[in-house]
Amino acid sequence: MKPNGIFITGTDTDVGKTFVASGLAASMHDDGIDVGVMKPVATGSREDVCMLIKASKVDDDEEDVNPVFLSIAASPLAASRLLKEEIDISKIRESFDKLMSKHEYMIVEGIGGVMVPITTSYSVIDMIKELGLPVLIVCRGALGTINHTLLTINVCNTNSIDIAGIIANKVSDELERNAIDIIIELTNIPLFGKIPTITINDYISTARSMIKKHVRYDPLIT
Repeated sequence: MKPNGIFITGTDTDVGKTFVASGLAASMHDDGIDVGVMKPVATGSREDVCMLIKASKVDDDEEDVNPVFLSIAASPLAASRLLKEEIDISKIRESFDKLMSKHEYMIVEGIGGVMVPITTSYSVIDMIKELGLPVLIVCRGALGTINHTLLTINVCNTNSIDIAGIIANKVSDELERNAIDIIIELTNIPLFGKIPTITINDYISTARSMIKKHVRYDPLIT
């Protein structure tokens, strides 16, 4: 039986996790799936959180969707030290369990990559293990993506994390498409789609259309 959710991580910051998560949430909602969303940890602003809520059309409390928020745009550990605020990790599991009990399917978006520290003893990879969801890796088409993606995969494998698949975002040309093909050849991990580099007008509507046009997401829910 498939877990009723997915954890979306990225090979780097600003790789397109929120774009993919929002597009998937909007598409699944269109398909009649009661999809919940969560961004357990956010820093700088809650713009990503608002996008997820808008895309999924949930009425969940923002504090449940994003239980840990730090107002400085930095890694959670760095932000908490600068703000002199202690991060309460227990809030993440409490909010996750609450949302899981309300929704048919959960999309959880991480912060940065899998090795981003949240506290000195708890990182994103620890959060993935605790929540028990398979991982969907969002990578980019740019130079360096092979190394970044293979490193992410290696950390997941070392920690016995189930990798559902890969979505490549911002893939512009044949060279970048070839780089993604090499990743799949070397790892045998399913590729769910390559999203081209585009101009974003309406964020949610663009994310939805790109997912529906370029991504096969049925394996995540069937």
